[in-house]
Amino acid sequence: MHPAPWFEGVICLSLRVDGSSWTTDVPGSITGLIGSCVVIPCSFDYPHFVPKKSTELKGIWLDQNREFVYHPDSSKMAKKYQNRVRLLGALTTPEPITLEVDKDLREGESASASCSVPHTCPTAPPNFTWTHFGLQTFLSHPREDGQWHAKSWLSFALTRDLHNKSFGCTVRYKGGKKSDRSEVLLVKHAPMNVTVQPQWRVLEGKALELRCLSDGYPAPHRYRWCGDDGVLLHSGQLYLLPNVSRRTEPLYCSATNTQGHAQSRLVRFNAMYPPGVLQTSGCSASTLRLSCECTVESNPPAVVYLSRPDGLLLSATLETRSSVTVATLVGGGEALGSSDHIYCHAVNILGNATLTLQVPSIMSPLSLPGVMDAEGRVDESRLRMHILKHGGVSPSERGLVWRFLFGMYPCSSTAAERPLLVEQMAVRYQVMKSKWQRSVPAAVRLRLNGTDAELVDAVRYHDRRQAEANKQTQEQREEVRDRLSFLQLQAQVLFERVTFDLDEVQEAIRIIDKDVPRTDRDLTYYLGEGSGNLLVLRDILITYAAFHPEVSYAQGMNDLCSRFLEVLDSEVDTFWSFSCCMEKFSKDFRADGLHRKIELAAALLSELDPQLHDHLVTDGMESFTFCHRWLLLGFQREFEHGDALRLFEILSCDHLELISQQVDRARYRERLAQKHSTEDNPAPAARAVNTEFTFELFICATILIDNRDSLLRCYDDVQLIQFTSSLQGTLDLDSILRNAEKHFYNYCKRSAWDRMNGCCKPRENKEDFFYQLYSLFF
Repeated sequence: MHPAPWFEGVICLSLRVDGSSWTTDVPGSITGLIGSCVVIPCSFDYPHFVPKKSTELKGIWLDQNREFVYHPDSSKMAKKYQNRVRLLGALTTPEPITLEVDKDLREGESASASCSVPHTCPTAPPNFTWTHFGLQTFLSHPREDGQWHAKSWLSFALTRDLHNKSFGCTVRYKGGKKSDRSEVLLVKHAPMNVTVQPQWRVLEGKALELRCLSDGYPAPHRYRWCGDDGVLLHSGQLYLLPNVSRRTEPLYCSATNTQGHAQSRLVRFNAMYPPGVLQTSGCSASTLRLSCECTVESNPPAVVYLSRPDGLLLSATLETRSSVTVATLVGGGEALGSSDHIYCHAVNILGNATLTLQVPSIMSPLSLPGVMDAEGRVDESRLRMHILKHGGVSPSERGLVWRFLFGMYPCSSTAAERPLLVEQMAVRYQVMKSKWQRSVPAAVRLRLNGTDAELVDAVRYHDRRQAEANKQTQEQREEVRDRLSFLQLQAQVLFERVTFDLDEVQEAIRIIDKDVPRTDRDLTYYLGEGSGNLLVLRDILITYAAFHPEVSYAQGMNDLCSRFLEVLDSEVDTFWSFSCCMEKFSKDFRADGLHRKIELAAALLSELDPQLHDHLVTDGMESFTFCHRWLLLGFQREFEHGDALRLFEILSCDHLELISQQVDRARYRERLAQKHSTEDNPAPAARAVNTEFTFELFICATILIDNRDSLLRCYDDVQLIQFTSSLQGTLDLDSILRNAEKHFYNYCKRSAWDRMNGCCKPRENKEDFFYQLYSLFF
């Protein structure tokens, strides 16, 4: 529809050469001021099949006497209207819209835009609509040429969602005609939608080129790649990750532009590799019950099955979670016949693996030769020597061995005495646990935020297990309940006077609740319903922290305690074994203790490889903080999980410690002999032997020396941390042990040789410290 003016008492016609079926719309009356002008609107319509070209349309106005008020040919107009009437507006399309938008648009700020258009109908001005919400204002005013000018303003907030979006206004005129105008907004904003590509599977050992992508505007000018711990790995949009493995730590990329920065989600790599049967697999036996468990790690998951030596397949239950598949065989052992071993087979598209599992006899005691006597007493020195010579113990006997090794069971206790001892420890633990739960009732249950579905399941499994344990307690025989009640009374008296600093306990619980969910949940022990063991681990750590305020809780204790819980599979036994272990290692979880251990690691390296030590010190890396996790967690992540448990056993034996009692006694006698020497020329002081150099430090130094070429190419802490991270899960334990023992012996040999050949005249006293060392190596 097209506006056009008319005069009082006139008729508005719109004509076309071959016109027909036309309609017009004019007001019934209009009031004007004598001597002034008036604008009279007229709208018209015509059938849709009529071409809308202005050159073919004519606007004609007539009065009631059928005289032309206005005609395109002015000679046909009545004289009284000539030079008094003009046709305003267009008969077809409206004039173009003017759209103006602020420049330099930034997220979080406000902006304004205006949309304007001329029109000819002041009583029915155009209607403006905007593509976005905001505060609108409108103004229409006359122009000098007799037309009117309408303008709409919009004030709106800038968000990143508006970037690269069409923005504009639409003008609608009376009669249905409309026109629009738009432009694309460019809103400056910090990077968003930061992603890492590609994230598909990659064969283990292959390199992977990663690209960091972002939607920020302007385009990011800096990209950074960081590990899970925030350590910078690389700068640049592209990152070539060499030798991707199942142990490759997750990473993320961040993008920065002039408006800010953002980072991607943590990317975990899906490395594909053939099956590997873990050394933690094995069989265990108790009274009338045999249990075999085969744990396989592979990607894609492997098909796992158990068989007898004669090829007969055994009926086992399978559970697969992520890259770990566990086959479990439980029964009385009848299906095995006379076999003393079975096979665990695993296969996927990349390969296969087989491991032989030894089957222990039912109801057998500790089978280590010469370690346990007929009544069940353990020779501690022989136990430690067995662990040394055999590089650890088999998974089937590890649980019982650890109970002796870490002091839960006194080695002098008999098989008949130990059940009573376990009963007493169980009651005492429950009393201790109940005491802190009454003191801090809000901490009895782990608080969940609902975002960790696995943790929600863990709480459910744990609650179910607790209900079953309570039911078994209620079903105990009367004489058992009486005996336990007496033990409980004793324990309550024992712990009655223990008081808690509630602020310290609550702070410890806060840290524990953060650390426990971070415990390695990929371990078989925490898969499926085993996730409930995380809550058991939490209770053990809180109980220990509450009753050992001088130690409380420090980060890393959860990983140490998790080892005990996995091997012993008992909340009570884990608490007491962990407590005994912490009597020796608690200082490692204090800042001064760990700092001293790192200093000793540096000092030992200066003895064994001065060049490597000088390189690290010269380039400002003397803090040796890259060894922090090794020493705190006992190299837990640097070796395959089964090997890490073996190494933990070996280090806990103290079999090669320079602080052993025998050596300490020999050094004491040596000092006494020198003090009371009657010789005119007493012997000069021997080359110092640092008795603080534990075998654990020799393991640390060996790893550094074995990788000295790579370390000599590191020139800052970032490169060192990248290097140490690349070692995770790749070290060969047997090779490291052999080399560490060589370094240990060479260190002691050098000290003994200096003494015997250059420092003093050797004496034949067999109690002399250096004589013993010399005899040991020569």
